[in-house]
Amino acid sequence: MSFDAIVIGAGFAGLYAVHRCVSEGLTVTGIEAAPSVGGTWYWNRYPGARCDVESVDYSYSFDEGLQNDWTWSERFAAQPEILAYLDHVADRLDLRRHYRFSAEVVRARFDAGEWVVDTSAGDSFRGGGLLHRGVAARGPGSARQEDRRDRYGVVGHRGGYLPRVTHTF
Repeated sequence: MSFDAIVIGAGFAGLYAVHRCVSEGLTVTGIEAAPSVGGTWYWNRYPGARCDVESVDYSYSFDEGLQNDWTWSERFAAQPEILAYLDHVADRLDLRRHYRFSAEVVRARFDAGEWVVDTSAGDSFRGGGLLHRGVAARGPGSARQEDRRDRYGVVGHRGGYLPRVTHTF
């Protein structure tokens, strides 16, 4: 299957990327290892998991309707409420239909001018753009070094392959 863009992940960045692609009239598919949306907030369910910034600042601000129809119960939301918020966003913006859930990316390569992404579910997707953790890639070496390191020092996507995440604290 071929798309204008392939988005890896259904956390805050992934959901927004899929929303923007759809809003721009692009064909897009999202791939998520979890059975639902949430990204980090789906997997991190340890006792006491919560946001370290005020909830209202952690929510999407691009859509006034989203801002108006969600009320945070705490100043610093706990994991279950953040996950509920992301479920609400996915439903309200009808994003789930663009995702393949319970599918891990097992290979991503740049071939003949487009990305080819294979999943653990046996699917193979082709796309002109690949977005992973909010970093867009158009081809091998397309991400500059400073683009590959997020604010926590974690190395992300690097051109034509998806490396193991390397922590550099």
